[in-house]
Amino acid sequence: MEKCKECGGKGKHLMKCLSCNLFFHPKCCHYVRFYWRGGFCLDPKCQEVKETTQPFPEKPSKPKVDYKSASESSVDLEEFEAVTCHRCGEPKSHSSVKTCHNPECNKSFCNSCIIRRYKMHYRDIPKDWRCFVCQKICSCSECRNSFSEKKRNDQRANRRQIDESCHVCRKKSRLYQMQKCLCCERSYCAQCIQKEDVNLSRCDVCLEKCKCHQCAEMAFKEDIEKLVRGPDLRELYPFDVENIYQVNGFWVRDILM
Repeated sequence: MEKCKECGGKGKHLMKCLSCNLFFHPKCCHYVRFYWRGGFCLDPKCQEVKETTQPFPEKPSKPKVDYKSASESSVDLEEFEAVTCHRCGEPKSHSSVKTCHNPECNKSFCNSCIIRRYKMHYRDIPKDWRCFVCQKICSCSECRNSFSEKKRNDQRANRRQIDESCHVCRKKSRLYQMQKCLCCERSYCAQCIQKEDVNLSRCDVCLEKCKCHQCAEMAFKEDIEKLVRGPDLRELYPFDVENIYQVNGFWVRDILM
């Protein structure tokens, strides 16, 4: 099987020059210094043969470049499409860039950044390469900030889900350390279950026997509301309203001696 002159790759889709009879890979034809025009590569010998065989096609019109103000590198990149490196942000040619094969990512890294920043040679990169962003090892500031924000949001979400307070002692603890009542779904810690002898099938709150501080206050308020409050002293003694006040729901009149 024939090999590509540039990359040495083999395959069924190699393209053959009509003049020099050399084989080239499709990527090497379009992205390196060989560009096919009517089946001829841009080698000077092939172009001489092409001029004798058929007329050279017209180039598409391109915007004019001010060569006095532009540098040599910008002029070279203007002749064919440039790709920006994700790490350094500089425009590079297709030949000096490795692109991610993930269709959702499609980011590019230049060869110099691959060698200097990531300590890896660009020749060792496979064809179905996933870039450093997909592998979550990219060292640029943008990726580091995004990774840290994701970790912080995940930690905050986990804290909200994990923290839960015991009904008796009101202490917060982890979710796996708590047990819930099957009837009212109130949470109890292991220490309160042993001290209070809580029955998780139906706790003391469901049986109206709970002696904790919160339930005692609620029971006290309910008992006061059930008591007879007596008559409204403001109606009986309208002339002495200033000395009448209410204590625990009862009207009291302060009598001055």
